[in-house]
Amino acid sequence: MFGVHEICGRGPVAAVAVISLLTLACEKPLTAESGDGHRASTTTQPLEGYGTIKFGSTFQEAISAVGADLFNSVSVSECFKDLPLKGCYLSRNSDAQPYRIIEGIPYTLSLSFNRFDKLTDIGMNYDREKDISQSDCLNLHERTLDWLAKEYGQFRFPTKQKEQIQRLVTPARNVYEVWTNSNGSAITSPMRTVSSSTPTALEEQPIVKWDSKRYVSLLTTFIVVGGSPICSVNVDFSEPVSVERPVSMNPV
Repeated sequence: MFGVHEICGRGPVAAVAVISLLTLACEKPLTAESGDGHRASTTTQPLEGYGTIKFGSTFQEAISAVGADLFNSVSVSECFKDLPLKGCYLSRNSDAQPYRIIEGIPYTLSLSFNRFDKLTDIGMNYDREKDISQSDCLNLHERTLDWLAKEYGQFRFPTKQKEQIQRLVTPARNVYEVWTNSNGSAITSPMRTVSSSTPTALEEQPIVKWDSKRYVSLLTTFIVVGGSPICSVNVDFSEPVSVERPVSMNPV
Protein backbone atom coordinates (compact mmCIF):
# COMPACT_ATOMS: atom_id res chain seq x y z
CA MET A 1 0.00 0.00 0.00
CA PHE A 2 1.29 3.53 0.70
CA GLY A 3 4.39 4.27 2.77
CA VAL A 4 4.82 7.51 4.69
CA HIS A 5 7.53 8.69 2.31
CA GLU A 6 5.22 8.11 -0.65
CA ILE A 7 2.41 10.26 0.71
CA CYS A 8 4.82 13.00 1.83
CA GLY A 9 6.30 13.51 -1.61
CA ARG A 10 9.15 11.01 -1.79
CA GLY A 11 7.36 8.46 -3.93
CA PRO A 12 4.90 8.00 -6.75
CA VAL A 13 1.72 8.55 -4.78
CA ALA A 14 0.73 12.21 -4.44
CA ALA A 15 -0.85 13.20 -1.14
CA VAL A 16 -3.36 15.44 -2.86
CA ALA A 17 -4.66 12.51 -4.90
CA VAL A 18 -5.55 10.63 -1.74
CA ILE A 19 -6.68 13.54 0.40
CA SER A 20 -8.99 14.81 -2.35
CA LEU A 21 -11.10 11.69 -1.85
CA LEU A 22 -11.80 12.49 1.75
CA THR A 23 -14.15 14.75 3.70
CA LEU A 24 -14.95 14.81 7.39
CA ALA A 25 -17.31 12.35 9.07
CA CYS A 26 -17.07 13.04 12.81
CA GLU A 27 -17.09 10.17 15.29
CA LYS A 28 -15.39 11.15 18.59
CA PRO A 29 -14.10 14.68 19.26
CA LEU A 30 -11.00 15.65 21.15
CA THR A 31 -12.10 16.39 24.69
CA ALA A 32 -10.93 19.25 26.86
CA GLU A 33 -9.54 16.72 29.30
CA SER A 34 -7.16 15.36 26.71
CA GLY A 35 -5.73 18.76 25.78
CA ASP A 36 -3.05 18.76 23.10
CA GLY A 37 -0.52 16.71 25.07
CA HIS A 38 1.05 13.56 23.71
CA ARG A 39 1.74 11.10 26.51
CA ALA A 40 5.22 10.26 25.28
CA SER A 41 8.37 9.10 26.99
CA THR A 42 10.55 11.88 28.36
CA THR A 43 13.66 9.69 28.13
CA THR A 44 13.68 8.32 24.61
CA GLN A 45 16.26 6.06 23.03
CA PRO A 46 18.72 7.44 20.45
CA LEU A 47 17.50 6.94 16.89
CA GLU A 48 20.31 5.00 15.20
CA GLY A 49 18.09 2.79 13.08
CA TYR A 50 15.77 0.03 14.25
CA GLY A 51 16.72 -3.21 15.97
CA THR A 52 19.86 -4.64 14.38
CA ILE A 53 19.46 -2.40 11.31
CA LYS A 54 21.51 0.79 11.49
CA PHE A 55 21.41 3.94 9.38
CA GLY A 56 24.38 4.14 7.02
CA SER A 57 24.62 0.34 6.72
CA THR A 58 25.58 -1.03 3.34
CA PHE A 59 23.22 -3.23 1.34
CA GLN A 60 25.16 -6.35 2.32
CA GLU A 61 25.31 -5.38 6.00
CA ALA A 62 21.55 -4.80 6.14
CA ILE A 63 20.76 -8.08 4.37
CA SER A 64 23.10 -9.92 6.75
CA ALA A 65 21.34 -8.35 9.75
CA VAL A 66 17.82 -9.55 8.85
CA GLY A 67 18.08 -12.03 5.94
CA ALA A 68 16.97 -11.68 2.32
CA ASP A 69 13.75 -13.70 2.74
CA LEU A 70 11.93 -10.69 4.23
CA PHE A 71 12.14 -8.83 0.91
CA ASN A 72 10.54 -9.25 -2.48
CA SER A 73 13.02 -11.23 -4.60
CA VAL A 74 12.53 -8.96 -7.63
CA SER A 75 13.44 -5.87 -5.58
CA VAL A 76 16.61 -7.61 -4.36
CA SER A 77 17.66 -8.32 -7.96
CA GLU A 78 16.82 -4.78 -9.06
CA CYS A 79 18.90 -3.35 -6.22
CA PHE A 80 22.04 -4.95 -7.66
CA LYS A 81 21.39 -3.08 -10.93
CA ASP A 82 20.17 0.27 -9.61
CA LEU A 83 22.23 0.79 -6.45
CA PRO A 84 25.30 2.54 -7.95
CA LEU A 85 23.30 4.78 -10.30
CA LYS A 86 20.25 5.95 -8.36
CA GLY A 87 20.01 3.92 -5.16
CA CYS A 88 17.33 1.30 -4.58
CA TYR A 89 14.37 0.19 -2.50
CA LEU A 90 13.94 -3.28 -1.00
CA SER A 91 10.19 -3.85 -0.85
CA ARG A 92 8.57 -6.17 1.65
CA ASN A 93 7.79 -9.80 0.94
CA SER A 94 4.12 -10.03 1.90
CA ASP A 95 4.31 -13.84 1.95
CA ALA A 96 7.20 -14.01 4.43
CA GLN A 97 7.06 -14.15 8.20
CA PRO A 98 6.68 -10.66 9.74
CA TYR A 99 9.79 -8.77 10.73
CA ARG A 100 8.43 -7.78 14.15
CA ILE A 101 5.20 -8.30 16.11
CA ILE A 102 4.59 -5.37 18.46
CA GLU A 103 1.45 -4.96 20.58
CA GLY A 104 -0.02 -7.84 18.58
CA ILE A 105 0.56 -6.17 15.19
CA PRO A 106 2.82 -8.05 12.70
CA TYR A 107 4.91 -5.58 10.67
CA THR A 108 6.71 -6.36 7.41
CA LEU A 109 10.00 -4.65 6.49
CA SER A 110 11.31 -2.45 3.66
CA LEU A 111 14.66 -0.67 3.27
CA SER A 112 15.99 2.20 1.14
CA PHE A 113 19.59 2.84 0.07
CA ASN A 114 21.10 5.83 -1.73
CA ARG A 115 23.57 5.51 -4.62
CA PHE A 116 26.52 5.53 -2.21
CA ASP A 117 25.24 2.28 -0.66
CA LYS A 118 24.05 3.90 2.56
CA LEU A 119 20.81 2.90 4.30
CA THR A 120 18.56 5.97 4.61
CA ASP A 121 15.08 4.70 5.57
CA ILE A 122 13.62 1.69 7.37
CA GLY A 123 9.94 0.99 6.74
CA MET A 124 7.63 -1.16 8.85
CA ASN A 125 4.15 -1.86 7.51
CA TYR A 126 0.93 -3.71 8.30
CA ASP A 127 -1.58 -4.32 5.49
CA ARG A 128 -5.04 -5.85 5.66
CA GLU A 129 -7.46 -6.29 2.77
CA LYS A 130 -11.14 -7.17 3.31
CA ASP A 131 -12.73 -8.07 6.62
CA ILE A 132 -11.60 -4.88 8.36
CA SER A 133 -13.56 -1.79 9.34
CA GLN A 134 -12.47 1.84 9.51
CA SER A 135 -12.60 1.71 13.31
CA ASP A 136 -10.44 -1.44 13.31
CA CYS A 137 -7.90 0.30 11.07
CA LEU A 138 -7.78 3.42 13.23
CA ASN A 139 -7.39 1.21 16.30
CA LEU A 140 -4.25 -0.28 14.70
CA HIS A 141 -3.02 3.26 14.02
CA GLU A 142 -3.58 4.21 17.66
CA ARG A 143 -1.78 1.14 18.99
CA THR A 144 1.14 1.87 16.68
CA LEU A 145 1.28 5.55 17.66
CA ASP A 146 1.21 4.67 21.35
CA TRP A 147 4.19 2.32 21.25
CA LEU A 148 6.14 4.68 18.99
CA ALA A 149 5.53 7.63 21.32
CA LYS A 150 6.52 5.53 24.31
CA GLU A 151 9.78 4.52 22.64
CA TYR A 152 10.72 7.65 20.70
CA GLY A 153 8.98 10.61 22.30
CA GLN A 154 6.40 13.14 21.23
CA PHE A 155 4.83 13.11 17.76
CA ARG A 156 3.40 16.12 15.94
CA PHE A 157 1.20 16.45 12.86
CA PRO A 158 1.76 19.20 10.29
CA THR A 159 -1.56 21.01 9.97
CA LYS A 160 -3.66 23.36 12.00
CA GLN A 161 -7.09 21.96 12.81
CA LYS A 162 -9.58 22.63 10.02
CA GLU A 163 -13.24 21.82 9.60
CA GLN A 164 -12.60 18.75 7.45
CA ILE A 165 -10.04 17.31 9.87
CA GLN A 166 -11.00 15.44 13.01
CA ARG A 167 -8.67 15.17 16.00
CA LEU A 168 -8.84 11.95 17.99
CA VAL A 169 -7.08 10.68 21.09
CA THR A 170 -5.45 7.27 21.63
CA PRO A 171 -5.78 5.22 24.85
CA ALA A 172 -2.34 6.57 25.89
CA ARG A 173 -3.57 10.15 25.28
CA ASN A 174 -1.64 10.76 22.06
CA VAL A 175 -3.47 13.08 19.66
CA TYR A 176 -3.74 12.50 15.91
CA GLU A 177 -5.73 13.81 12.95
CA VAL A 178 -7.87 11.95 10.41
CA TRP A 179 -9.89 12.76 7.31
CA THR A 180 -12.85 10.52 6.45
CA ASN A 181 -15.41 10.56 3.64
CA SER A 182 -18.90 9.27 2.96
CA ASN A 183 -17.81 5.90 1.53
CA GLY A 184 -15.80 5.12 4.67
CA SER A 185 -12.30 5.85 3.34
CA ALA A 186 -9.94 7.60 5.76
CA ILE A 187 -6.40 8.90 5.95
CA THR A 188 -4.52 10.09 9.01
CA SER A 189 -2.41 13.21 8.91
CA PRO A 190 1.29 12.29 8.51
CA MET A 191 2.99 12.42 11.91
CA ARG A 192 6.64 12.81 12.81
CA THR A 193 8.69 12.90 15.98
CA VAL A 194 9.45 16.45 17.09
CA SER A 195 12.70 18.05 15.97
CA SER A 196 13.55 19.30 19.44
CA SER A 197 13.22 18.04 22.99
CA THR A 198 11.81 21.42 23.96
CA PRO A 199 8.00 21.44 23.64
CA THR A 200 6.57 24.15 21.40
CA ALA A 201 3.15 25.04 20.08
CA LEU A 202 1.59 22.31 17.96
CA GLU A 203 1.74 24.17 14.65
CA GLU A 204 5.27 25.56 15.06
CA GLN A 205 7.03 22.49 13.67
CA PRO A 206 5.52 21.73 10.26
CA ILE A 207 6.81 18.56 8.65
CA VAL A 208 8.65 20.43 5.88
CA LYS A 209 10.88 22.05 8.51
CA TRP A 210 11.67 18.88 10.46
CA ASP A 211 14.91 18.24 8.61
CA SER A 212 17.55 18.76 11.30
CA LYS A 213 17.60 15.27 12.79
CA ARG A 214 16.63 11.67 12.30
CA TYR A 215 12.95 11.04 12.81
CA VAL A 216 10.18 8.46 13.03
CA SER A 217 7.01 9.03 11.00
CA LEU A 218 3.59 7.37 10.87
CA LEU A 219 0.78 7.32 8.34
CA THR A 220 -2.32 5.12 8.12
CA THR A 221 -4.71 4.84 5.18
CA PHE A 222 -8.08 3.12 4.95
CA ILE A 223 -9.30 3.03 1.35
CA VAL A 224 -12.56 1.49 0.14
CA VAL A 225 -12.24 0.33 -3.49
CA GLY A 226 -15.33 -1.19 -5.09
CA GLY A 227 -16.77 -1.79 -1.65
CA SER A 228 -13.64 -3.66 -0.51
CA PRO A 229 -11.62 -2.07 2.34
CA ILE A 230 -7.82 -1.88 2.45
CA CYS A 231 -6.01 -0.80 5.63
CA SER A 232 -2.32 0.11 5.63
CA VAL A 233 -0.33 1.22 8.69
CA ASN A 234 3.08 2.62 7.74
CA VAL A 235 6.04 3.50 9.98
CA ASP A 236 9.32 4.97 8.71
CA PHE A 237 12.60 5.40 10.59
CA SER A 238 14.54 7.97 8.60
CA GLU A 239 17.75 9.93 8.22
CA PRO A 240 17.34 13.75 8.11
CA VAL A 241 15.61 15.11 5.02
CA SER A 242 18.95 16.60 3.91
CA VAL A 243 20.44 13.11 3.39
CA GLU A 244 20.33 11.87 -0.21
CA ARG A 245 17.73 9.18 -0.93
CA PRO A 246 17.14 6.90 -3.90
CA VAL A 247 16.19 9.05 -6.86
CA SER A 248 12.48 8.16 -6.72
CA MET A 249 12.28 8.86 -2.97
CA ASN A 250 13.98 12.24 -2.55
CA PRO A 251 11.81 14.25 -0.12
CA VAL A 252 10.47 17.69 -1.01
